Amino acid sequence: MVICTHIKKVREFLRGCLRNLVPQFKRPVSSLKVRVSFAQMQDELNQMLAELSIGRVLLDTRPIYNAPDDPQSQSARRKPSLPLQPVVTSDFTLVRFISHPEAQYNKSYLEKWRDQLKDWITQGKTVYFFVHCPQEERSPDTARYFQSLMRQQGIVVESTISEPEIPQDIQLSLF
Repeated sequence: MVICTHIKKVREFLRGCLRNLVPQFKRPVSSLKVRVSFAQMQDELNQMLAELSIGRVLLDTRPIYNAPDDPQSQSARRKPSLPLQPVVTSDFTLVRFISHPEAQYNKSYLEKWRDQLKDWITQGKTVYFFVHCPQEERSPDTARYFQSLMRQQGIVVESTISEPEIPQDIQLSLF
């Protein structure tokens, strides 16, 4: 079977990279972002990452793909539509939440993330939650909303949301 041979080769390649190449890097590898679906070998990949204490970047694109419109239609680079793998493979995780520009399409996902993060934090895991959106000007509001959800549950959240201050009395220039 061609597909079985292909999966076998991918498995061997990943195993070789993770077990042999990664330890040779001068700086420790802290996390891995998987941008393709390894559906047939998710458990094995997660086990390899856990053995090496490499965190898995969790990419959540559900809000932009489970909405009636396509908020990426004007984007030069589209985010991949991959199944979410909410697995922590080290003492920390990084969640990349790709929000929809319209808040209503994010709410249920953010509420589920709040509950999941509370569990992980209770287990002693460190969680980095990164919010962005095809329309980046919407990201700070989504991040603030998520922050408020976390605080309502009594979870201390370090705020790193910032917006540049533009003095009103200065004429901005393109050059």
